[in-house]
Amino acid sequence: MRKQFVFLCLVLFSFLPGLPAQEKPESDVQTREETKSIVEWQVDDFEYESIWGLDEEEDSTPSHASLTIPPFDWGWGLAFGNSESTTGIRFNLSDHHVKDVKGLNFTFWKPKQNPLYELKGFAFGLLGTNAAELHGIALTGFGPVAREMYGLSLGVVGNAFEEFRGINLATASMIEKDSTGLAVAALGQAGGDFTGINLAGLAQGGDDFTGINLAGLAQGGDDFTGINLAGIGQGGDDFTGLNVAGLGQGGDNFTGINVAGLGQGGDDFTGINLAGLGQGGHDFTGINVAGIGQGGDDFTGFNIAGLGQGGHDFMGLNIAGLGQGGHDFTGINVAGLGQGGFDFSGISVAGLGMGGHDFTGINVAGLGMGGHDFTGVNIAGLGIGGREITGLGIGGATIWCDEFTGVGIGAVQHIRQKMTGLSIGIFNSTEHLNGVQIGLINYVEDNPPWLKVLPLLNFHFD
Repeated sequence: MRKQFVFLCLVLFSFLPGLPAQEKPESDVQTREETKSIVEWQVDDFEYESIWGLDEEEDSTPSHASLTIPPFDWGWGLAFGNSESTTGIRFNLSDHHVKDVKGLNFTFWKPKQNPLYELKGFAFGLLGTNAAELHGIALTGFGPVAREMYGLSLGVVGNAFEEFRGINLATASMIEKDSTGLAVAALGQAGGDFTGINLAGLAQGGDDFTGINLAGLAQGGDDFTGINLAGIGQGGDDFTGLNVAGLGQGGDNFTGINVAGLGQGGDDFTGINLAGLGQGGHDFTGINVAGIGQGGDDFTGFNIAGLGQGGHDFMGLNIAGLGQGGHDFTGINVAGLGQGGFDFSGISVAGLGMGGHDFTGINVAGLGMGGHDFTGVNIAGLGIGGREITGLGIGGATIWCDEFTGVGIGAVQHIRQKMTGLSIGIFNSTEHLNGVQIGLINYVEDNPPWLKVLPLLNFHFD
């Protein structure tokens, strides 16, 4: 009987006075209160408190009454209630202004304000854990909610952090600043920088994505580096490495291998950039392939478009399934149907025709070519029409121009002003000839009347 009475006194002594379990010395508590204004969790910057609908005017000095076993400050033990500081095992209904928990913490109702809460160990929160720092393992039904999380976090509905390091598994996640490690969210993730492996069922939104980042629908951020895959699309600033989007990608600079199921839109494309439907940007350098077409400013290197290419300058090897349209073409330019631009230098081949201003080098068109000046070798299945042709001109049906210098071959050749060189065709006609015409009918306007029209051969030399 005496032993039972002593035990009851000890229990009442530990619980009724309302003292916190293993409470720290007054000087330590005062020091931490003084620094509260510096380290306190600012709701305006990151609204953790709004998740619980907490009242900012709630009592700032809650009771820390608890039942502790053992009842004295032994540095460890078992606590029941809102103890302020605990080392051991702690059970509480709702955490309010908790400071330190080291060990195992079990909370069964939504937490209140805990701006200085540091938890190290294991945390179970049926409706979340509202802590400043959480080191260890967190298992919650609705959260967890912490400013900084280091370790393993499991949340049935969602979780929110300012900084996260470790493994995060939740229905939805929100990390304000940085996430490093493995983060998986069934609905989506939003935050600052994602580093490591981050998987989101619907979408990811943040600043920089580094490593492997997968989103079921879309990703939106600043810089994508490494391997970034999006089921619908990606939108950001710079894409470096391998970036794949189910529908499309939109950004500034694409470097490395960038693949889009539908299309890509950006500024500069460098490396290998593949688009299922098309690409639109500023400068294309390297190997750029588009299922439908490419549109941009400068194309340098190897550029292939399923339907067509449109831009300003094309340099290197440029191939379009249907056609190419731009300003300057330099190198090898091949279009399934046609090419349209200003200057063509090098080798330009069009399935149907080419139209531009200056053609220099080897230019071949399945049907015809039309432009201003042609220099080099110019071949058209149907004909060539322009102002001046220099070099070799071959038109299956006709060659029509103002001035021709070199060798012209075509069924009907009409050189309106001056022909210098050799003209071979069925009918050759020119106003002034400085060379030879060979054909069935040859006409030279400024020859004497009896030499204007001659069969087989006509000539005139200045």
